[in-house]
Amino acid sequence: MLEITEVELQQLEGNKDRTLQLLLKKAILKDMVEKKYTEQETAILKELKENTEIEFYLNCISKKDIQIEQHELLEVYKNNLEALKDKNISEVFPQLQQAIVNQKLREEKIKTINQIIEKHKLNDLMKKYSKETEVKEAK
Repeated sequence: MLEITEVELQQLEGNKDRTLQLLLKKAILKDMVEKKYTEQETAILKELKENTEIEFYLNCISKKDIQIEQHELLEVYKNNLEALKDKNISEVFPQLQQAIVNQKLREEKIKTINQIIEKHKLNDLMKKYSKETEVKEAK
């Protein structure tokens, strides 16, 4: 039997859609416990979890430095004025803001990845392993 805790009920604030989503999530999670995965499915699931965790880690590290200035938002709006002329400003600005956040997040993630490459000297390791591969292939 699925149940919702008192804390969850308070968080749901009587919202029927969110209540249904929570109950569905609990039902799926319950069914998942009973699922027996094949060896291949288990390997795929492990890789998916690992990739998700890596993405989460990179996002957490990268987003801490993201700030959007009002002038950036206005600049993007002005640069796209023709495409946005029939749109409501109060609806467009949050969308533009999210687009800028996404762009900055991608840029920060690239910086973070480059820092990890430097920290762990991955380019040197690539040279080492590339040479080893070339030697093995030559034999």
